[in-house]
Parts: sequence; structure tokens; C-alpha cells
Amino acid sequence: MAGKDAIYEAMIYRACDKLLAARKRVSLRNLIAALPNGGTNRIVGPILREWKADRDYRPRLVVNDLPETVQGELVAFTRAVVEAAQASQAKLFEDDRRKLEARLRANDELRDDALTECDFLREENVRLAREAAEVLKLRAENEQMRRRLDRIRAEEFWDRVMAEVAEMMPVGGSRPLDEILAGLKDSIHRGARLHKEPLDEDTLKKKMIGRWEHGKYFEKAPDGTLVRKAG
Repeated sequence: MAGKDAIYEAMIYRACDKLLAARKRVSLRNLIAALPNGGTNRIVGPILREWKADRDYRPRLVVNDLPETVQGELVAFTRAVVEAAQASQAKLFEDDRRKLEARLRANDELRDDALTECDFLREENVRLAREAAEVLKLRAENEQMRRRLDRIRAEEFWDRVMAEVAEMMPVGGSRPLDEILAGLKDSIHRGARLHKEPLDEDTLKKKMIGRWEHGKYFEKAPDGTLVRKAG
């Protein structure tokens, strides 16, 4: 892992040197854009800071694109300012430089902390998005399971009702549906409401036909009437 880190650091150093040779500003944005696979502020930033310290890098004003007269005036003015500072304010300039460097170092530390926090927040957002998707998936699966259990419970309930209906009929015979309804227990009527199906003659007939189709409790007489199955 250490070998890979050294190779990556050397690649960033070369990219910084190329930017410097091309007289481009060696900034975090320019550096990441110059890397073959890009990079993150959290990883590239500290290596860039080390490169600047190793190369004693200070951004310089690029004047090549300015008109020659402006360049001359700008160079002469800069030289005069530097000479005046060196001649009369050397000590003050040095103190200011040291203070500025201290501020820059502190600013770099704050910026690195902020960039690290941004990278962390991005990673955290990705993780939370994955977890949210997983929660939605689990909710959908739970809803499917709940509906399946509801169907199973409903089938078990109506199977018990049909068994009781069959007990109310003579073997090989039938009985009017209104009499069957009147003879059912109150708990069965309450159960039907819980399973959201009306307990009436149409529902009884539908459930009885369903059991007959599966060979349970009932059979058909020659005239097509559903009668209680023997055995």
C-alpha cells in the first residue's frame, strides 16, 4: 500500500512540475484536471501542499499576454516597489511575510479540514441513499408478505366456515342458504367482516363452489345442486 502511495505522490509531483513549466497556476483545480484519473480534494490537497513546500512555490503574475508597454511599466513598478521595500522596510517586510505565511498555513489547514468534511459528507450521502433504497425494498417485501399472509388467513377462515356449513347439511342433501346463514355463529359473521367479505348468500354459494372444485365438503347432485359430500 505504501508503494502505491509513493507512486501516486510522484505522479502528482510530475503533474505539478508540468503545470509550473507551462507557466500555469499550480492550483488544486488545475492539478486535479491535469491528472489522468482526476482525484479528490482530500487526497490531492495534502500532496499539493507538500509539493509547494518542497519547491518553495509562490504564484507569480503572468504578464506575457499583456501589451509590451504595459508589461514594461508593470515590471518597472514592481522593481521599484521591491527595491524600496528592501532598502527601507526590510525588517517590516520580513515580519509581514512571516505573518502572511502563518495565515496561509492556517488557511490551508482550515481548507483541508473543510475539504475532508465535504468528502466525508458526500460518502455519507451515498451510504444513506443506499440504506434508503434498501429500506424501500424491505418495505415492499414486507407488504407482499403481509398480503400473502392475509390471503392465507382468509382461506383458512373460509375453509372453517365451509366445514361448519357442511355439518349443517345432511349427508347427500342440501339446505336453503338463508337457513344456513341464520344458523352460523356470531363469531363467523365478525370474522367475515374482518376479512372484508360480506357474509351473504352470494358469498356462501361462491365459497361452496370453490370447495366443490377442490373436492372438499360438497358434491353435485344430478340436478346440479350442491349437497354434502359423504365421508
